[in-house]
Amino acid sequence: MGRAFVGCSSDDTVGFSGAGPTGGSCIPGQQIECACAGGTKGTQACAKDGSGYAACLCGSTTNGSGGSGTSTASMTAATSTGNGGSTGAGGGSPCNNGLELCGGKCVDTKTDVKNCGSCAKECAAGKACVLASCVGYFAYVANCGANTVSAYAIDAGAGTLTVAGMPANAGPCPYSVAVDPSGKFAYAANFAGAAGGSNTLSTYSIDATTGALTSLGPLVPAGKQPIAIAMHPSGKFMHVLNGGGQDIWTFAIDGAGGLTFTGMAVMAGAVPDSLTVDPSGKFLYVANTTGNNVSAFTINGATGALTSIGSPVAAGVQPLVIAVDPLSKFAYVVNSGGTNLSAFSINGVTGALTSLGPPVGTGTNPASVVIHPSGKYAYVANFTSNDVWGYSINGATGALTSLGAPVPVGKVPWSLAIDPAGKFAYVANQNADNISSFAINAATGALTAIGAPVATRKTPSFIVTAKRIQ
Repeated sequence: MGRAFVGCSSDDTVGFSGAGPTGGSCIPGQQIECACAGGTKGTQACAKDGSGYAACLCGSTTNGSGGSGTSTASMTAATSTGNGGSTGAGGGSPCNNGLELCGGKCVDTKTDVKNCGSCAKECAAGKACVLASCVGYFAYVANCGANTVSAYAIDAGAGTLTVAGMPANAGPCPYSVAVDPSGKFAYAANFAGAAGGSNTLSTYSIDATTGALTSLGPLVPAGKQPIAIAMHPSGKFMHVLNGGGQDIWTFAIDGAGGLTFTGMAVMAGAVPDSLTVDPSGKFLYVANTTGNNVSAFTINGATGALTSIGSPVAAGVQPLVIAVDPLSKFAYVVNSGGTNLSAFSINGVTGALTSLGPPVGTGTNPASVVIHPSGKYAYVANFTSNDVWGYSINGATGALTSLGAPVPVGKVPWSLAIDPAGKFAYVANQNADNISSFAINAATGALTAIGAPVATRKTPSFIVTAKRIQ
């Protein structure tokens, strides 16, 4: 029979019983006697951070693992030894469910921003504690009309955006931006428009604390009119879609963020507009706007080489963007000319796409689609109706169901992003030169506006979010 004690939850201040001390400093792990009901004696232990003593532990002697054991308390330290051979602090922890006692409270040091990883290790303002590490969330916007990339810090609690340094210079009309999985490097595709192109990529390092961008050096040559970038989950390479060349180039990424063209280029479909790599890193998909279809490829995990899966799969009219759910089970394509959204299942072995049925309606002229990190919701930005539509996703079938009335945004919303924690959504409004911010209801998927739109530079064409361990 174990000891009976006064426990606490993650939000409770530890309670004390008996005559022992209730505050002040002490030696972590030290145990002393305390009074219990009926005149019996118990013990109370000093917290791991030495901030004070926990609740008095009252009850019968604890049995050791594998047989009977004994527990002895003293003014210095107590040990509990059982026949199973384990020895530890007597009396156990006053906190349940893996929580730790910090400053007189039971907390989860995996998520508590004031005690992240250990007691009294506090994360900086606006940061989050994720798996016992302080994490910063950031957003990056490609400003096509200003030839720059803007950086913003995301407040992990409120979702508000704060400018992170001056916008970084890019090439002519940066149209897309991507961040490597570590959050250390960012890349922009400089499109320059239909009349001509710089045919280059911009490369940046990311400040771990502020999220600000610093150029890594000269522009890197790409194919004709690079329009989109897809990062591989391994961070070892990335794929660049060249709109004018209608092909995909693969670049290797070194430890310093530098790019090297691998020499591998494969053809996409007619007038490709976007590409994405599925979360498993096994497959790549391209939306071909004039071809009204989607091209699919397998990815060699060691080299990044692409191999066509077969003939492109029919989509709707003018497919612009494709997104894949977190489990790599389903893919969704916005068809701008058809004002609808196509859904596909993904063969986990071959990567082949199979239509899930007729497209579902969207707002007028959808330009972007993004999937929530939970896989429960999809959101579509519509650039003529100037709104965002939300859908719930059936986890078993991939079927979409409208979340209700659309949410108004700025003029010509062209790109959508959700923060890595899945708490906030951001919309780049191309003709309004700003970003609309929303809180996401985890239970319903509903969007609620966060304050006024945040200014960007001229013609924001793409937005992406990222995280970085501090």
